[in-house]
Amino acid sequence: MTDHIVKRTVHRSAQLGERYTELLHESGMRIFVYPKKCSTIYAVLEVGIGSMDSEYLDACGNELHMPAGTAHYLEHKMFENEDGVNSDLKFSALGADANAFTSYDRTAYLFNCTSRLSACLGELLQFVTHPYFTKESVERERGIIAEEIRGAADHPWERAYSQLMKEMYQSHTVRYEIAGSEQSIAHVTPELLYRCTDTFYVPSNMSLAVCGDVTPAQVIKVVNACIPPEKVPQGFVHKQFDEPANVTKPRAVSYMPVPKPVFYIGLKDTDISEDASARIHKDACMTMLFELIFSMSGNLCSDLFEKGLISYGLYYGYSICSRVANGTVAGESDDPEAVYAAVLDYIRKLKEQGIPYEDFERCRRVEYGNFVAEFDSPENIVNMLLSFADDGSEVLSYADLLQSVTYEQLTEYLHRCFDESAMCLSVVYPEQEKE
Repeated sequence: MTDHIVKRTVHRSAQLGERYTELLHESGMRIFVYPKKCSTIYAVLEVGIGSMDSEYLDACGNELHMPAGTAHYLEHKMFENEDGVNSDLKFSALGADANAFTSYDRTAYLFNCTSRLSACLGELLQFVTHPYFTKESVERERGIIAEEIRGAADHPWERAYSQLMKEMYQSHTVRYEIAGSEQSIAHVTPELLYRCTDTFYVPSNMSLAVCGDVTPAQVIKVVNACIPPEKVPQGFVHKQFDEPANVTKPRAVSYMPVPKPVFYIGLKDTDISEDASARIHKDACMTMLFELIFSMSGNLCSDLFEKGLISYGLYYGYSICSRVANGTVAGESDDPEAVYAAVLDYIRKLKEQGIPYEDFERCRRVEYGNFVAEFDSPENIVNMLLSFADDGSEVLSYADLLQSVTYEQLTEYLHRCFDESAMCLSVVYPEQEKE
């Protein structure tokens, strides 16, 4: 009797005291099981389609297009079933909480429960692999999503981020909002959604991760009951975008009824290696640099606070995958231009005078501590497992990588990536400042 598992790998870290099992199902689905004694079980079924895939290539290399927001629209519709009972209600009846989200490069369906794992996992696998759409239900959802789009447009932080991405990128589909626009979603039809699920919602384009008091055997049993072992070849190729290194415009400005200007500073990064290990190393270095430059422990943020340019800290982060990379910094200020000028001046001085070695050591310790702390949460563990696996890496090895980053490597990335021509300031000002 076969369990339909064609590859099984146990990952361990003696340093962290953590381990998990990675499995490859005959269908092509990747499975990650992370046993951990805790009160809840958290599971995510991820599909390799996100808002960036509004443009993609078919198996023959032909370029195809979908309306912006299609992946997000599909996420909304997947919970409906042919029997008329929404999967949300089925999870509630099982004592579980279910949800879903769409990002630039993936769609994720998830639940957390304290018991009845097999039933919950079975429901997750069933509804994501058995789409059901009608003209009436798709039309009904259009108004709900349009309201969501309008709500985001009325949110100053969402507005600032959205206009930042539009001005940073010239042709990359990351410049479009994840939910699309009211104009784009008007073209979504049941036929389009079925074409999308036929193309992307195949087991070989899915990953399942489960963390909690669970064994690989339990998960495999449910997967085998729900997922046919036959591998369906992927009928698409993710599109790679040829973006210039510089931003399209250095400023993005709008006005809303806000008490204080809201701003985002963006750093566009087009230097993306095809090698996964190189990308994850860059991720570690850039994450440290953002901590070093923008945290409250650093000189820049303290100086901005003392001068009254910011009333509290900055929100910052860097992300990279095989298709897009960028960093962002956000905050509130009465004078965003002065904040931006201070940021650029601080980066120039770091390049000229060098990174203080004590700052390098501090940010390396902080990032290592932040990474270790993630293992206290089943939700964070699952999200890390999938994020690293999606980019061709392995999560437990990241601890060693963080400790191996050198001062010279951090200095190299500072000079190589923090170019002013690749940076943009986006601000939402109070309406009264429009005059």
